[in-house]
Amino acid sequence: MPMSDRAARLAYSRAYYQANKDRMLAEQKERERLREVALPGARAQYLQMYRATNQAQLLEEQRVRSRENYASNKPAFRARQRRQRIARYGLTPEQLAAILDRQEHQCPICQRFLTEANVPSIDHCHVTNSVRGVLCRRCNSALGMLEESPGNIERALEYLSIPRLQAFHSWLSGATSTTSKTP
Repeated sequence: MPMSDRAARLAYSRAYYQANKDRMLAEQKERERLREVALPGARAQYLQMYRATNQAQLLEEQRVRSRENYASNKPAFRARQRRQRIARYGLTPEQLAAILDRQEHQCPICQRFLTEANVPSIDHCHVTNSVRGVLCRRCNSALGMLEESPGNIERALEYLSIPRLQAFHSWLSGATSTTSKTP
């Protein structure tokens, strides 16, 4: 049925597709199945080639979709991240709440309150993966930077001791005066 009016052709095509949608989709699946039988692996090979050729565009599209999905579901993403972080160490939310209650919702090292703004980190032994407690992110990072080594921590405490600081300050004041002294 030739139609000169583009809008009429479009309306006819849409109506025809809606009326015959199931049959047309079944025929399309059958054609794809026959094509796969005739040329096994052709579709997979085509998709592999397409992905290799359009990798940058596909990655950018995925990034955009991910950003949009995250922006529209931020609370759900954060809740899932919290659950995953807790589960990583074999804890339940109730066990984490009990640890926080036992610590009075404070970091045992710096005594800061652990809140949503001051995100708590689950401190654990990297050898046994057993949970030691909940720290603020800063204290947990400090322990990590000291490699969780009691020797490194003791040396850091010794370095920060008052007599050493006083000696350093006296040396510094002597080094900056006109009569320079060696320490």
